[in-house]
Amino acid sequence: MTTPEGNLTRRIMDWLKKQPDVFTVKHHGTQYGIAGIPDIFGNVGSRAFYVEVKTGRNKTSPIQAHRLAQIAKTGAAVIVAYSLEEVKNLIFALRDEDPELSESRATDRRG
Repeated sequence: MTTPEGNLTRRIMDWLKKQPDVFTVKHHGTQYGIAGIPDIFGNVGSRAFYVEVKTGRNKTSPIQAHRLAQIAKTGAAVIVAYSLEEVKNLIFALRDEDPELSESRATDRRG
């Protein structure tokens, strides 16, 4: 049986995979991995992003919050997403921050 977080993660990954300028990976935690690593990570252009997926009233665990803070210190974009829209907004914002991506999108709009 799939959990609500699993359903949301799948919807997010499906959307991200359709974005031609996004490389993304779904992290599958195992006993051999590092605890607290976010569910999804990737790049849009030259910007790294990490997404911890939550639903309902769920919150990050202390180790997840610690890892997110560690990752954020590197300059990567980090969010806890409760919806696909939040991830879309993150990707759109990262595209706007990258001059090459913004310029190519402006050219595409004119064109």
